[in-house]
Amino acid sequence: MYFLLQACTGGHLCYRWSSQPTVKGMNVGDLLLSSAVLFTGNNISKIQFLLKTAKLGNISSTSYFNIQKHYLVPTVLQYWKEVQEQELLKTTGRDLVVIGMLPAYYGNYSANIIPW
Repeated sequence: MYFLLQACTGGHLCYRWSSQPTVKGMNVGDLLLSSAVLFTGNNISKIQFLLKTAKLGNISSTSYFNIQKHYLVPTVLQYWKEVQEQELLKTTGRDLVVIGMLPAYYGNYSANIIPW
């Protein structure tokens, strides 16, 4: 990220510009790139190689995994729980038939799928 600071002759900061906006101290571009990588199923190291090859700004692996851990995954889980609750509310007062599949393990490999 790049900054441009403008100060008067008295040393007072008059203007500050940055190459990308920040929200609560986090670069918005880092959040957008991290979410794009995660939600499209891409690999951060491949994206880093692409951006490096194109001589574009990049995000570190540490930043990517921190953003994923602290912002993206919790947001997805929260949304999933909300959708799950909405769907369960639709079943209130109705008879349900639950169907599932259970793997049957024999030795070190899965040989059969047992319906339950």
